[in-house]
Amino acid sequence: MNVRLKPEDMELIRRRVEAGEYSDETEMVSRALATQERIRLEKVEALKAAIEVGRKDIAEGRFTDFESKEEFDAFFATL
Repeated sequence: MNVRLKPEDMELIRRRVEAGEYSDETEMVSRALATQERIRLEKVEALKAAIEVGRKDIAEGRFTDFESKEEFDAFFATL
């Protein structure tokens, strides 16, 4: 696989490697990708947890029905 980076991205990688933060360019890119994937998975888990809270609230009757968009908008304007 060949990847083309913008000059400013290449410069950032070069500076970080030269500063000794990474042993080489490949390590930096690999760690950046691993970090991005970890963050993505954390967001998915947080979303799943929020959905579960919502489901539980609905099952236990903790919700509000709105009859119109205006009623909905008025409710959220108070938050």
